[in-house]
Amino acid sequence: MRELLIRYAIKYKGSYAAVRKAVREHEYISDIPLQKAITILDEDYPAGLLQLKYPPYVLFYCGNKELLNQESIAVVGSREACNYGINVTEMLVRRLSGTYVIVSGMQQRPVSAY
Repeated sequence: MRELLIRYAIKYKGSYAAVRKAVREHEYISDIPLQKAITILDEDYPAGLLQLKYPPYVLFYCGNKELLNQESIAVVGSREACNYGINVTEMLVRRLSGTYVIVSGMQQRPVSAY
């Protein structure tokens, strides 16, 4: 079931409703390659997310998944950010990174290394 959840999440781009429907209907899927992920079925799924009304079935990650258990702060931005917004965000992230794990949606754009 774990592998199916990962494939559903990829196929349906994380749509909670679509993944839930695929699970209920026992949709067969096998042609999507697996990715590094934590599912809602896994022991290391972050407990805080289970408190959400619609917790994500799958979390894709790169890097050290053990960081999910540390204090974190999310960075949410705009796809059309202005230079000022980018500069302020970089400054804030740089200052907070020593204290918090920075969580990001991982938008594909070049940014400074922290």
